[in-house]
Amino acid sequence: MRQLKRQSASLMGALCVASLAHAAPPADEAELARKRGCLNCHAVDAAGEGGKVGPYFSDVAQRYAGQPQAIESVAERVQLGSKGLWLNKGVQVPMPRNPQVTQEEARRLVAWILGLK
Repeated sequence: MRQLKRQSASLMGALCVASLAHAAPPADEAELARKRGCLNCHAVDAAGEGGKVGPYFSDVAQRYAGQPQAIESVAERVQLGSKGLWLNKGVQVPMPRNPQVTQEEARRLVAWILGLK
């Protein structure tokens, strides 16, 4: 029963975040990514502009494709940071904390990123 409640809550959260992704045009999320400093380390894809320390957003989307919990878990990493999940030229690259990004913004950004192809 608890697991069913947890799964239902996760599904509802994912649906809410998905609706946020459709509520604003992608240009808004790209601008938000720029304003919050995401593009200092990341680029949307290999052809895009931006920093080259972190993974391309298109690679993040590919890694987490089809994972229903990805929006919540990646949004948490956006805010709190993480270590050792990605390699850059064989070196683990830490994701720094981003206290300037609100929970709602993190979810919007991640929903947009995971929707990239």
